Amino acid sequence: MAGLFQFLHGEPFFTIFGVVALGMWLGAKKIKGIALGSVVCIILVGLVTSVWAYNAARISLALPEVLQTVFFNLFIFAIGVKIGPQFFSGLERDGWHLVALGLIVAALAPALAFACDWLFDWPEGAVAGVLAGSNNSSASFGAATAAVQSGGREIASDSSVKLVTGALSAAFALCYTVSQVQFVLLMKLLPKFARFDAPAEAQAFEKSMRGEHTAPLPGTVEAGEVADVSVAVRAYRVEASTIGGRTVAEIRAKAPRVSIETVRRENRWLTPEETLKLEPGDEVVVGAPVAAQVRVREALGPEIPDVEARSRNPVHTVDVVVGRRDVAGRTLPELLTSLGPGLYPNALFRAGAELPISAGTKLKMGDVIRVTGAESNLACLGKEVGQVIRASHISDVLTLALGLLVGAALGAIPVPLFGISISFGAAAVLVTGIVFGWLKTRHPALGGPISEGGRSLLEVLGLNTFTAVLAINSGQSVYEVMHGGPVWSLILGCLVISAVPALIAWWIGRHVLHMNPALLMGAIAGARQNTSSMQSAQEQSHSAVPGIGYPVPLAITTVALSVVAYLFALFV
Repeated sequence: MAGLFQFLHGEPFFTIFGVVALGMWLGAKKIKGIALGSVVCIILVGLVTSVWAYNAARISLALPEVLQTVFFNLFIFAIGVKIGPQFFSGLERDGWHLVALGLIVAALAPALAFACDWLFDWPEGAVAGVLAGSNNSSASFGAATAAVQSGGREIASDSSVKLVTGALSAAFALCYTVSQVQFVLLMKLLPKFARFDAPAEAQAFEKSMRGEHTAPLPGTVEAGEVADVSVAVRAYRVEASTIGGRTVAEIRAKAPRVSIETVRRENRWLTPEETLKLEPGDEVVVGAPVAAQVRVREALGPEIPDVEARSRNPVHTVDVVVGRRDVAGRTLPELLTSLGPGLYPNALFRAGAELPISAGTKLKMGDVIRVTGAESNLACLGKEVGQVIRASHISDVLTLALGLLVGAALGAIPVPLFGISISFGAAAVLVTGIVFGWLKTRHPALGGPISEGGRSLLEVLGLNTFTAVLAINSGQSVYEVMHGGPVWSLILGCLVISAVPALIAWWIGRHVLHMNPALLMGAIAGARQNTSSMQSAQEQSHSAVPGIGYPVPLAITTVALSVVAYLFALFV
């Protein structure tokens, strides 16, 4: 096996994606109807591979730490973009509840860690590592490491800074991986044990935030999937007994909601000008609501299944940003009537809120009109009104890079607090993504297109690759703990410190604060600083709602546990 491990050591790219591929394959397998999921299986595969390599051949498969940072930031930014449109309205509704949950976990976790250290008599430095690892808090680990290396701790005569730092690091690595697996599994099983329907609860929360409005906000994932099926393009053959000899203008005057898109006469496509007279045998392509198509059929003649005719005039639903001052001040019905038939409004938005489409609502600069129509009509609308925003498979990588850059810069700023400096790291990247996603609902053209396919790829690839690198890098530390440290007491302590505060916070959130379960799942994941379990909660609920509850408890516990871990490293 030494040859294999030498190969893996020399080919880190193969190692990373080999772990990702095998972990995802195993994660899709079901045991008694339950699948462990990709994150759990990637951790197990990476950890087993790394520990085996070190045990059998003393080969460390450790990879550069920057890989963890890169892929985790890609993942967390993509999550922020997804939850941004709903985050601030969710915060306004449940803000103090989220703060309370963060404070509960921030108080209970250190108390349990202190009790476990007293009970198990861990080596110097280990309790700070257990606290940080059990809560997946890299910021707390950094604060504790800085405390030990600052010289502020009185090291026992038979110890050294190196040994204390080693115990801290090993405890953190072991507990981090154990709590990752534990909490992802908890999120998968929680709906069953707590007896609630996660998708239904998520839908109820989304409906409560929308109120009477049902249209997806501009710039959201759902907006890119909107299609108005009530509008259709169909082809009819003119008969002599119906409207042969009448002009297009006469027909439009009698049917103002019907749009004649084109006319085919003897294999020639004609522009439907007002003066064009229809002849028997002409093929007329019409765009109109389905309800109006019945009357069109009676007036024009029999419908014909001409695929080519309909494909020349596809119907799309788009968002149009009002960008011309001469349009502002007019109502939407007035505007669309002036542009002629063939444009059918779906919704109107202003500053991220849906407005009624009525004669009493006047348009303003920056308003977003959602409208359905054939391409020629939409092009006219864009020319007369403003920029047309279409669902796209393209993503503006420049915008993504700038967003990641801003988030990383903010996360690297040290914040002095109680005599120590705390950097928020990936939490700042998450906030940047949230703000960007929120701004896109108000200014959908901001930063160019961000396709859902591209965003989803960043989310899945970022999380799974980060998890693989984390597991591979933890192998040596886990091996050393297993052979020279109190491994079982560390694991037991980790399970208690990780689960008990979260379960208590869950009970309080459900039965005292009466929070929506889907939102609460994300809040508990945030209080535990466990992004993998938040994604697991989103998978269980088929919704981004858990992500709305994630950031506020995350910020609270990041600060609180960093301070406590620093103090533990100095004095416990």
